[in-house]
Amino acid sequence: MHVLKFANGQVRIDHQGGLEESGIRKVICTIMEGGPRAFDKCYRRIRLKV
Repeated sequence: MHVLKFANGQVRIDHQGGLEESGIRKVICTIMEGGPRAFDKCYRRIRLKV
């Protein structure tokens, strides 16, 4: 998973790692619409399909 950041006219990788890493989940939840609740719902759905 990559979390991107736009600064000075360029897109750069801000954070990278797997969804099992708490740091990545925390960053994603801060920018994801719906926050942690939406992330948990989506994450459970993804895990069930794999």
